[in-house]
Amino acid sequence: MTRFEPTLEGTAGRVVGLWHDVAREWGESQLLDYCLSNNVHMEPEEMRHPMLLHGAVGAHLLLSFVPGAEDAWRTAIRWHTLGSPDMGFLGAVLFVADYLEPLRSYLDEDTRKAMLGKGTLEEICLEVVQQQLLHIQLGGKSPASSTLALAEFLHKGGSFGT
Repeated sequence: MTRFEPTLEGTAGRVVGLWHDVAREWGESQLLDYCLSNNVHMEPEEMRHPMLLHGAVGAHLLLSFVPGAEDAWRTAIRWHTLGSPDMGFLGAVLFVADYLEPLRSYLDEDTRKAMLGKGTLEEICLEVVQQQLLHIQLGGKSPASSTLALAEFLHKGGSFGT
């Protein structure tokens, strides 16, 4: 995070890092039930693939368990799976970090280093989105509208700023 914004304090990164996968091990029916019971907005793609809802559920849980949690934290956690042009700087950092995590088996170390070698957060984020869209296409699935909107935002030179 400090690579792109050296003055940003670390609490935000620690909070979203710890909370983004808080519901990752929940079952699909548990995620769906939670969202329906708590009026948590679900994208159509999340309804078809409920595992993706762990970001939405985690963001909602953060509001319940961390009084005064900043909107940027919740938004970052909410969109870390699908991406969104509305995810902000912190969300973009989390989106990229989650995808490039060293334990991910779908990336070799050279690819990971090449992606991290891009000059800006937006360039790295665009590369992540392109890789996700390729994977989705090869799997015969439809991408989320928020993922497509993120790709368009970045292709047009959009910036997350700080």
